Amino acid sequence: MAEPEIEILREVTSDDGIKSACYKVNGEYREDSILGTAPEFWKRVFSLPTYEDDRYLVTYPRVGTTLTQTILLSLLSKDYAYDKFLESSPFIEFILDDYDGPKLAEEAERPRLLKTHLITTLMPKEYFVIRPKTIIVVRNFYDCLVSNYSFYKDVPIYRSLHPDIDFDKFFKYMVEDELHSYGSIFRWHKLWLEYATSEGKDHCLIIKYEDIVNNKSETTKEMAKFFNISVSESSLKEVEEASDFKSMQKRFDGFFLKNFIRQGTTNKGQRKFSEEQRKALMAKFHTTADDYKAYNYFVRVVIENALNLKVSSEVINQVLLLVLIIGRWILPRGNISRDKLSQLLIAYLGMSADILDLISINYTDSMKTEKLALTCTLIIWTISLFQFCLVKTQTLIPMTEILIQQATPNYDVPNLLQPTGKEEEFLALVSKTKLASTEAWGLLVTLIMQDAPFLIFRLIILYQFGLISPTILYFIGKNSLLVVLELYRSIVILGSNDQDIAPSESSENGSECPQIDRGNSCEM
Repeated sequence: MAEPEIEILREVTSDDGIKSACYKVNGEYREDSILGTAPEFWKRVFSLPTYEDDRYLVTYPRVGTTLTQTILLSLLSKDYAYDKFLESSPFIEFILDDYDGPKLAEEAERPRLLKTHLITTLMPKEYFVIRPKTIIVVRNFYDCLVSNYSFYKDVPIYRSLHPDIDFDKFFKYMVEDELHSYGSIFRWHKLWLEYATSEGKDHCLIIKYEDIVNNKSETTKEMAKFFNISVSESSLKEVEEASDFKSMQKRFDGFFLKNFIRQGTTNKGQRKFSEEQRKALMAKFHTTADDYKAYNYFVRVVIENALNLKVSSEVINQVLLLVLIIGRWILPRGNISRDKLSQLLIAYLGMSADILDLISINYTDSMKTEKLALTCTLIIWTISLFQFCLVKTQTLIPMTEILIQQATPNYDVPNLLQPTGKEEEFLALVSKTKLASTEAWGLLVTLIMQDAPFLIFRLIILYQFGLISPTILYFIGKNSLLVVLELYRSIVILGSNDQDIAPSESSENGSECPQIDRGNSCEM
C-alpha cells in the first residue's frame, strides 16, 4: 500500500496543552489532534480489514450519530457498558490519548458495529470491495450546521484552531470555503449518496435523523431489519428508554464536552440563518452535484430534508387545489346556474384526489433518482391543472339553442317538437352542432388532460419501475373505468340522431316540455 500523503497546513496548542492541526490526507482537508497527522496512523486506517458481517454506521458529524449508536447497541446487547461506549462501537479514524480507533476496530468481536465520519475517499480500501451493510444517517442541513457551530465553540481542539469564530465566520468557513474537520459537507454527502444509489444500493440504508426522532419505533425496526437484528416489543421498550434524550444528556454529560447531547429537536436551526445565508446555502447545493442522478438524490434526501420540503410540497399541492376550487366558487358565476356550478365544484374535488396521488409518486424511494419519470410526472401534473381554467358544464341556455337562435332569430325553437316544413331545417342544424355540446367538450377535456395520460403513466410506472401499491392499483382501475365510460358517453352523444330528441311525458294539462335544457321550468 502506498504511503499516505500528509500535508500539514497549520499547528496550534490549546490552553490545556493539546496539540491540533489543520492538514490534508491524500488531498482531503482535516482538522484533528496532532496524532492524526502521522502517516502510520492513516496507513492503519486504510488497511483496516473489512468483513462481510461488518455493520457500518456512516454519518457526517452532528447528525444524530450517538443517538443511532445507542439504538443499535441497545438492540445488539442490552448489557453493554455506557462507559465503554466507544469501545463497543469503535470510531475507526479517531485517536486521542489512550483511545486508538483502528486498533479497537481490529480487536473488536465479530460481527462488528463500526462508526465513521470519513468521506468515501478516506475509507478503508477493502470497504468498497467487501461492501458490508451500511446505515447512512442524514439530517436537516440547517440543524447540522448549527450543531457543528456549537461543537466547534466547545471542543478544545477546534476552539484552539478557531479562537475568534462566530456564526457568520463559521458559515463562511463551512459553506463558502467548504472546510471542516471532516471536509466539505456538500462533497461528503454527494460522494456517499452517489455510492448509496449506485454500486452500494443493495448494501446501504439511508436514514433521516428526523425520522429517528419523530418515529423512533418504526425507524428502529427498519434499521434492525436491515442489519438482521431480531426485534421484540420488550427490546423496543429498552431502546426507547436507552435513547431517551433526557437520560442521554445525563449519561453523556462530559463525554468530550459538557453539553455533548444538545436538544434532540428538529427543524429549528434555520432561525439562525439570514436570508443571504440561506440563498448562499441553496446556491452551493446546486453547484455541488454535477450529474443529474446524484444531484436529484442530493435534492431529495439532503435538501428536502434540510428545508423540510417534502411536507411543504405536499401541503402546497393540496392548498393549490383547494384555492382553485374555492376560488371558482366565490368568483362571479357568469351564465352558470347554481345547480351546474355545484356539480362542477363536486367534480373538481373528485379530480383533485387523483391529481394529488399522481404527484405523490415523486416522493417514493424508487422514483427519487429517475429523471425522465419525474419530468413526465411534473408535465402531466401541470397539464391537468389547466382543467380548472375551463368550465365543463352547461350554461343557463345550452350552446345548441344559442347557435340556433343566432342563426335563425325569427323561429320559435320550442316548436321544433312539432316540426312542419321549414322547421325540419332546424332539426338538421341541431344534429350538426353536437360537437358544440358542452358535455361533449367536457368529456374530451377530462379524457385528454387527465384520465388517459394518468392511466398511461401509471401503467408505465407499474411495468417499468415495479412500483406497486394498493393506491396505485386503485387509481389505475379508476382511470381505466373512467376512460371507458367517457369514450362510451362521447359515442352516445356524437352518435345520437334526430329520433333521440323525443317529447317528454305530457303534464297534467296536456302540455309538453322540450328536452332542450334551459335551466328553468318548462314553458306552458
